[in-house]
Order: sequence, then structure tokens, then C-alpha cells
Amino acid sequence: MYQYNKNKNLDYMQKKKMIIFIFGLIGLLIVIVIEVMTRRRRRRAHQQDSDLFNRRAMNIPKTETIFVALPMYRPTEPVRVIDSIFRNAYCPQRITVGIIEHNVVDMPHAADVYYNAQQAQSVAPFSHKIRYERASNDTIYGASIARQLTVDKFYHGEHYILFLSQDVTLLRNWDKTLIESLHRAHSLGGHVISQFACPASTLTDLPTTFPVFYKFTNKNIPLFKGRFITSDFSQPFRIALATFQCLFGSAAVIIADLALHNPGLPFLRKSASDLLLSAELWVQGYHVFAPKRSVIVTADRDSFLSWRDVQNKKLKNFTNNVVYAILFDEQLQATPLYLEKLQRRQQRSVSEFLHWLGIDPKGRHISGKTMMGLLPNNTKIEIVHKFGSLQKFEHYKNKLTY
Repeated sequence: MYQYNKNKNLDYMQKKKMIIFIFGLIGLLIVIVIEVMTRRRRRRAHQQDSDLFNRRAMNIPKTETIFVALPMYRPTEPVRVIDSIFRNAYCPQRITVGIIEHNVVDMPHAADVYYNAQQAQSVAPFSHKIRYERASNDTIYGASIARQLTVDKFYHGEHYILFLSQDVTLLRNWDKTLIESLHRAHSLGGHVISQFACPASTLTDLPTTFPVFYKFTNKNIPLFKGRFITSDFSQPFRIALATFQCLFGSAAVIIADLALHNPGLPFLRKSASDLLLSAELWVQGYHVFAPKRSVIVTADRDSFLSWRDVQNKKLKNFTNNVVYAILFDEQLQATPLYLEKLQRRQQRSVSEFLHWLGIDPKGRHISGKTMMGLLPNNTKIEIVHKFGSLQKFEHYKNKLTY
């Protein structure tokens, strides 16, 4: 009786193992089939994308090349921004990306991570359009210097240039939108296109944004953020402020005429960088326009900042002194290269620019018009374009000043 039950238990265990093995084999086959089907879909999608991009490239003028200057500091998602540049371009063949990356030791290089993703067919196959350098940690001086080095090393005569921040994602047909917006801005007396990003959205066809006041930093520098227009207006319009988060124009203007990338200031913070950039454009008579549709969104996540990570008080103090001298009418013992550039061919002064905007950094004061993203000489048409109607404008103003 005992022997019989023992044999019965052995048979049961063998059957159980066999059933587990069969189900495991079926599960493995299902995984393999899904992986094969996924790879086939990726190959078909890549081939379809390639065919589409090639057809578009045939109709694109050879002069419409774009150089994207993309400095990276300890990037957390390098593939996301690089892939969006190529995948969401109307014609990625005309795009070249220049990257200088500063990162901690033993971290994978951004270009290598993108290439590996390309080999896995999870990103657009344009790693050959990236000009890249991994810089050593002792050359970290912040985004302003990195932009200068990126242009000096990797710009090879492209017709347009786009300065971009690593924390943004480019939207569908961004290159077409920027070029069309710039052409339209030229006809309206404009020179460059710039956009302050809003947080990421699941949508890809978003209205454009204009800069509104956010807050004063602890250094008394006004910080601006993007706000979506609420009307159906889809034409570029003039704005008072620009940002390196997304700055687009012809290389003849940005590099040759203005030299906006050179010389840079070490460890220049974003808020001061935007204000100085806007002042540089204004004092020399150049007008900034918003694109007709949004071309970027931001992930709105914490990122590493070189001026926080690097302990170089001497250079930080140097930049602070230059910024204060410009914005707060303070004196410097010597004139740095940046101030010399700003004063060269200058039609107006930075203090006039601040007065025009109604900004008093020292007194932490800002005019209501600039706070709400309007030009000092705004019209009812501008208000309607940005806010949808005069009623919506009044509602927003009342909320802001409550």
C-alpha cells in the first residue's frame, strides 16, 4: 500500500514538472514571437521613415542646412533629446548636431548611448549626423562656454543655427516651423526666433508660447517662463525676450553679425543668460519673434547644474561681477571681453533696454506689461493674439494681481 502511493506521487510530480516545462516552453515561444514581430515592425517603420525622409530631402534646397548646438552637462536622458531632433524633423538629412558633453567618470557617452539605441532600431538612424566630443572634467565652465566651444569646433558653414537646451524635446516638423517662422519674421522686421518652453504634453501640435514673468532669483535677476497663447493665431509675433533654451536664426546673423556664442561667461546662470541675450539683441536693433507654433516642450525635471557642482568661486564671482556691472550700473576695475563685445557697435545701452521693459533688478520691480508678456507699446491686437480676447486678458490680469 505504501509502495503504491509512493509510485503515484512520483507520477504526479513528473506530470507536474512536464506541465510546467510545457507552459514555460510556450511562454518562451510567445516571447520570441513577440520579439521577432516587434523587430519586424521596427524595421518596417524605419524603412517607411527613411523613404519619407528621402522623398522630402529631394525637395529641400541645399541652402537650408541647420546646425544644432547642444551642450550637455551630466545628461540624464541624452537619447530623448537627440532622437527628438532627428525623428521629429521634417527633413533630418539637413540637420547636423554638435555636442560637447561634460560628465562624471565611467558614465556612458551620450553619442554612444544614441548609437546603441540606433543599433537596436529604437531611434532614428542618424548617428552619422552627430559631431561629438567628450570633454574632460577640468574644462567645465558652464553652458555659455560650452556653446562657444561647440560652435568653434563643430560648425561647418550650415545656413541656420539653433541653440538648444538638453532639457527640452523637439516637436514634430520643428525645422520646417522654425524656417517658415523666420522667413515670416523677416518680412515683419524680425531677425531671430526664440521660444520659452512649457512642460511636456502628450500633444504634438501645440500653440506657440510667449515669455511671462515667473519670479526674481535670490540674485535679483528676473526669471521668465513660457505661456501658451489661448487664441487660434498661428503666425509668428514679436516678443521682448529671447532664451538660449531655443534660439534660431541664420548663421550670418547669430554667428557673424552678433557673435552671440562668443565670448561666453563661465558658470552663467540661465536667468541671467536669457536677460543678457535679450539685451544683446535689443541694444543692436535686432528683433525677436516667437515661432508660429511650438517647437519644443520641456520635461520640467531636476537637472544637474555645473555652477552648483563645480567649486570655482573665483570664476563664479567674476561672472557675477560682470552681470552686476551690466544690470546694476556697477563699476569694474577692468573691462572684460564680454563687456567689450556688448559695447561694440552698440546703438543703445542695456540700461535703456531695462527701462524699456520696466525692469529694475536692484529694486526687484517689473512692469505689469512685461510681467504678462506684452511689449511696452502693446496694442489690443497683441493682447487678443496672446490671450484670446480682452476678457480673458482681464481675467488673467486680475488673477495675477489679486
